[in-house]
Amino acid sequence: MTEFSKIELEQTLEEAKKEIEHYKKIAKQAGNLYLRETEALSKLLRWRKQAEEELRESEERFKFLAEKMADIIWTVNLDFQTTYVSPSIEKILGFTPEERKRQTLEEMITPGSLKRAQMMFLEELRRDEAGNADPDRSVIIEVEYYRKDGSTVWMENSMKAMRDNSGAIDGMYGVSRDITERKIAEEEKTKLQSQLQQVQKMESIGTLAGGIAHDFNNMLGIIVGNTELAMDDVPEWNPARHNLEEIRIASMRARDMVRQIMAFSRQSPQKMKPVRISRIIKESLELLRSSIPKTIEIHQNISSDSDTVRADPTQINQVLINLCTNAAHAMGEKGGVLEVSLKNIELDECSAIHYHDLSLGKYIRLTVSDTGHGIEPKIMERIFDPYFTTKKVGEGSGMGLSVVHGIVKTHGGYFLVDSELGKGTTFQVFFPCIEDEPEPEVEIAVEIPRGKERILFVDDEKAMVDAIQPMIERLGYKVTARTSSIEALEAFRANPDQFDLVITDFTMPNMTGMELAKEFLKLRSDILIILCTGYSEHINEYKAKASGIRAFLTKPVFLGEIANTIRKVVDDD
Repeated sequence: MTEFSKIELEQTLEEAKKEIEHYKKIAKQAGNLYLRETEALSKLLRWRKQAEEELRESEERFKFLAEKMADIIWTVNLDFQTTYVSPSIEKILGFTPEERKRQTLEEMITPGSLKRAQMMFLEELRRDEAGNADPDRSVIIEVEYYRKDGSTVWMENSMKAMRDNSGAIDGMYGVSRDITERKIAEEEKTKLQSQLQQVQKMESIGTLAGGIAHDFNNMLGIIVGNTELAMDDVPEWNPARHNLEEIRIASMRARDMVRQIMAFSRQSPQKMKPVRISRIIKESLELLRSSIPKTIEIHQNISSDSDTVRADPTQINQVLINLCTNAAHAMGEKGGVLEVSLKNIELDECSAIHYHDLSLGKYIRLTVSDTGHGIEPKIMERIFDPYFTTKKVGEGSGMGLSVVHGIVKTHGGYFLVDSELGKGTTFQVFFPCIEDEPEPEVEIAVEIPRGKERILFVDDEKAMVDAIQPMIERLGYKVTARTSSIEALEAFRANPDQFDLVITDFTMPNMTGMELAKEFLKLRSDILIILCTGYSEHINEYKAKASGIRAFLTKPVFLGEIANTIRKVVDDD
């Protein structure tokens, strides 16, 4: 080997060593990079596994909440087809999630709710197209859903729009909560508010009726007074006497009608006492005739040998008027026949089995039947429930039959109802008969009693004084009349012993009749006082007599009535 070749070999070896070192460095760097990449990959795998675990746990938590919560979670597409619904739907509505996904929106919710839901969805689409609304907005709507058994349930739906990658709406998702109990409570609240308004309206009508009754009775008093004065002047053979008698009879009927109206509106106190029910029924039918349409014929068959019952006449009147009013409503504008009958029946061991709530004995049966549309079987059990009514808003409060039922039960009676759709309804009411004699009615004596006592007559209506003063004077009494309570007190104070009796109106300016009577009694404790009133809720016979007043008269006052009252007060004293 030459010297040159040795030098070249050494150089080549040196270069080879450098190459080897270089490649060692590269290999080392590659190893380090591999280790780092391996470590990073390992970390990435760990992170992915952790994320998958967290996602799985999140899905499980969502699934748990969706399956366990009482509310229904759902999603729908733009065709309102259900794409997801939580299992809680089966507990609330009875449908499985699979059944729900096959249903159309019309099969899910009632027609009224369907219309509202569609309008709401269209409105949301319009807002979205306008571009000036919050894309994350949510809406709440109350919807009535069908249950699987055909019933319905109200649910509150809180929902938002689902959007695709471009931001356009491609469906809705939301949560539905059962609010049926809340809706029922709201309906009951509305009914109660309506009932309160009805009560307030009836109170206002009652107050108005009281004022009208007072003025009307005063006018009747003037008519009656002048009629009886004219009758006293006209001989019996004169044809005018018959006309005057008709005026007098009509005035008596008008007075009785006012008393019935006031009693029916509960402004006239009543109590349970022996009464003849046939008389109450006949009077009530006379009162009803003017309020029931002429297209309805009223047939009555009031036949009874013994019809005395222990009752509140006002409540019996209320029973009949409620039943007849309902019957008239059932027949409507087409009209029909309203039949009212009264009959005695006696229940023995055989017949009593048909009336399980009645004991053996004698009863009076009141029957009210109509030829109206009848009562549907499904609501028959509810007709006596308070506030239940099939009438339109404003036509009835739903208290009529419940009140009637309560009255009948209070009187120890019994109720039967029979109805057929398209043919009519019959109500039968049974009242137990009693052997007691009814309280006698006040009868006007044929021979009108007279006297010579000195009477102070006080009434702020001059026309009333002009009618009553001569009427009392023709009975032989000496009458001093005053149209002012102040002037009457001054006349009495000037000489208390010049009067034997005072007859005073109750409602007067400055001093009421009660206040005036107290002043008279202070001046002379033994003075006899008769109090008259057209109507007032502040005074009645009990209050008047408790204050030292000897008698209480309700206008209009007829000649025989005032004559008998004067003599009774004076003679009893």
